[in-house]
Amino acid sequence: MTIYFAPLEGITDSIYRSAHHECFTGVSKYFIPFITSVNGSGLTNREKRSLLQFDCDVFCVPQILTKDAESFVRCTRMLCELGYDEINLNLGCPSGTVTAKGKGSALLRDTDNLKAFLDAVFAAHDLPRVSVKTRIGYTDPGNWPQIYSVLAEYPFTEIIVHPRTRSEFYKGAPYKEALSVCEFENTNIVYNGDVFSPKDAFDIKRVYPDLSAVMCGRGLVANPALAREICAGKALDKAELKRFLTKLLYTYTNDRPEKAVLGRMDEIMSYVAAVFENSRKYLKRLRKSRYTDEFTAALDDLFDECELKSAPYYDPLAFSASASSTPVI
Repeated sequence: MTIYFAPLEGITDSIYRSAHHECFTGVSKYFIPFITSVNGSGLTNREKRSLLQFDCDVFCVPQILTKDAESFVRCTRMLCELGYDEINLNLGCPSGTVTAKGKGSALLRDTDNLKAFLDAVFAAHDLPRVSVKTRIGYTDPGNWPQIYSVLAEYPFTEIIVHPRTRSEFYKGAPYKEALSVCEFENTNIVYNGDVFSPKDAFDIKRVYPDLSAVMCGRGLVANPALAREICAGKALDKAELKRFLTKLLYTYTNDRPEKAVLGRMDEIMSYVAAVFENSRKYLKRLRKSRYTDEFTAALDDLFDECELKSAPYYDPLAFSASASSTPVI
């Protein structure tokens, strides 16, 4: 099975992607959290940092967030100059700050406007491969057949479907049956949404065997061996998880200020702690850490005193009290 790593804002940066690729197998593509290019401006320093500091062995796909076709094409050309040959269009981000500007999943509100935007995008003749990540509607899942029919008119290399509406964010069960309207024989369809265990991936693949890939987000951050387990059956063990987290902490420490390091590791551990038994008090210690040595001591105690769950997979309901709200975009 082909597994993609979804972009998680504030987590899956270049350091995380490279470390994950080095420590774990199973991921075919890593999607880079969205970048923007607005009103003729170039890439921001943060965007350049994310794009330029990547391991050449990692297959990464930048994601663009915009409502302006000219901006999309201009940004795409910048990315091609950096060596990327595949770009992803974000039609799925549900964040209020994004949708208030008419971007992300806000483009799904009006299919006529969406079609005009895509007409202008694909009028450019020098585009690289372009995929799209979408939700199935803004407020009404019943709009999905119309949205899909619009997307299917264009030469997307892949349509990545998160079968929730924007208004649902990440709550409730995905409408997996929405994929039944997709034309698998004509388009590469990728499923994304609540893939937290191998069973979740196998179940969706069983119903839709022609899926070209399955994308994992929160479940793969919580259990970084999930893609490998889906593909090859080898489960997560504590030693490799500790090595991975230690590598992340060391690399971040050499790259940014201590406060920023602890903030980033806190986001990551808000998911990873979910795969341990009785980990809540250790997560609290990690979050209260003000210095790296305090964080390291709390991390050591977590690994020394807590065992991995027999099924070490992310459960958003069971761990909701301490889980991060980091958006999967």
